[in-house]
Amino acid sequence: MIARENPARTDEVVGTVEVSDSDAVDVAVRTAAEAQLLWAATPVAERTRLVRAAVDLLDPELDSIAELTARETGKVLGDARGEAGFAATVLRFYAGRGEELLRERASDEQRGRLSVRHRPFGVVGAITPWNAPLILTTLKVAPALVAGNAIVVKPSPLAPFGVARMLDVIAGALPAGLVQVVHGEAATATALVTHEQVARVAFTGGESAGRAIASLAGRSLTPSVLELGGNDPAVVLDDADLDDAAYERMLMAAFATSGQVCMAIKRLYVPAARLGRS
Repeated sequence: MIARENPARTDEVVGTVEVSDSDAVDVAVRTAAEAQLLWAATPVAERTRLVRAAVDLLDPELDSIAELTARETGKVLGDARGEAGFAATVLRFYAGRGEELLRERASDEQRGRLSVRHRPFGVVGAITPWNAPLILTTLKVAPALVAGNAIVVKPSPLAPFGVARMLDVIAGALPAGLVQVVHGEAATATALVTHEQVARVAFTGGESAGRAIASLAGRSLTPSVLELGGNDPAVVLDDADLDDAAYERMLMAAFATSGQVCMAIKRLYVPAARLGRS
C-alpha cells in the first residue's frame, strides 16, 4: 500500500493506492492487449471521435482533478488548474490531427514508388513523473490512443491520484480495457517494461531510472522513448528588448513549479555589452 501525504500539509493524507505486483501488471497488460485488437481495427475517424468524446467527459472534472493534483504534489492550485487545462488541450490536439497524421501516402519517383502506412505498436507502457503528472501523462496517452494503441500507465507514487482519476474519466468514453493504470515503484515499473506484450515504452523522469528502463527494454529490443530532463539556457541577444515583461518571463521560466521543470531555464547567456543595463 502506498500512502501519499500533502507536502504542504504533512498531517493530511491525500489517499492510498494498492501496489500492483507482477500478477496485477500482467492482468492489466493482457486486458489492454485484448482491447487493442479491436481498437486497431477501428477507423481513425472513429478513434479520434471517441478521444474527443473522452475530453468532453473530462472538461467538467478538470477542477476536481486539479485540486487533487495540487494536494498530492504540493503545487499551488492555479498551477494545477493550468496543467489540467493543458492536458485536455493535448488530447484535443491529437484527436484533431489524427486523420491527417495517420493518412497513408504514396509517391512515384524515377527511382521507384514510396508508400507510407502507419500501424500501431500494440500496448504502450508509460511511466510518468510527479512534477507535471497530468501533462506528461497525456503527452503519452493521446498519441498512443489516436494511433491505435492501448496504454498501461504507471504514475509516480508521489502523484498517483490525479493521473488515475483523469484516466478513469477518459476510459469512460473508450472501449473497456483500453486504458489501464498500475501503481508502484521500481518493481512495478520493471514488470511493466519487461512484459512480453508491451511493445513500446515511454518514460519521463530522472537519469538513473532512465538508465534502468533503457537497460530493461534493451534486453528484448523493445523500442523506448526517454525524456530525462534538460540543461536549458536562455540566450539574450544584442538587440533584445529587456523590459520588465522580459524579466518576468525569464523569472517564470526559471522558477515555475519551484524550478522543478525539465525545460526550466538553468542559466543565462548575456552579451557583455548588455550587462548592467536594460
